[in-house]
Amino acid sequence: MTTLNEDEQKSMVSHFPHLAERIRLLPNFVNSAIFYRRDKEQALAELGLDPENRYLITVGRLFEYQKGHSLLVQAAEQLRHIPDLKILIAGGGPDEQSLRTLIKEKNLEDRIILLGTIRNKDVLASYYSVSELFVLPSRYEGLPLVILEAGACGLPTVAFNVMGVRGLVQDGVSGLLAEGLQPSALAASLDTLLGNPELCAEMGEAALQIVRSDYSEEIIGARLYNLLQESLGLDPSATQIGGDSFAPELGTPV
Repeated sequence: MTTLNEDEQKSMVSHFPHLAERIRLLPNFVNSAIFYRRDKEQALAELGLDPENRYLITVGRLFEYQKGHSLLVQAAEQLRHIPDLKILIAGGGPDEQSLRTLIKEKNLEDRIILLGTIRNKDVLASYYSVSELFVLPSRYEGLPLVILEAGACGLPTVAFNVMGVRGLVQDGVSGLLAEGLQPSALAASLDTLLGNPELCAEMGEAALQIVRSDYSEEIIGARLYNLLQESLGLDPSATQIGGDSFAPELGTPV
């Protein structure tokens, strides 16, 4: 059996210790043909965004119980000292109106921009590319592919240290993890990276390398192939087609 994140894997092993060797971690992969770092100036022009502003982005369904967008709004209150900062929120959902109301109550309508659901992945990649970092205020996750998408575009992530997130963000390396679901802690982490562009860029580069080394189509495809072969009692390295080893999920000889 497979799990999406390390927390799930540990939980499954603790509940089913006799199956520990059969419980494998198999995350999703990032489509590198879509999610890659694009020219920032060109992306700003295509999206109609002001190049004089600074942007950070979050992507997710507007479902407060899980995604915690209200925590990001509260954190944004504590970032008023950063001039020209705009927070982009991509996504739609049942709590959109209550989020709009909260943003208005906090007088942050000029700082927080609701983009709605972005179905065009190329457009989403452009929004990542104009942003300095990715922020995820979720209270819990399974495997948030958006962190990997952002990383593939060279963005570090600021998020809470919660299930499904801590396995994707290496704290202090590819991003920062805030503790306790506290808006003040989230704001402090955002402020740290926004106030240190060199550190932000360094962590973004680390996030990009992690995606390339651990979450590419080839890497995850090979792991899935090996897992399928093992489940059939076969040696993955011994499978041959026409004299070449073959990974069918990739579609080409390797």
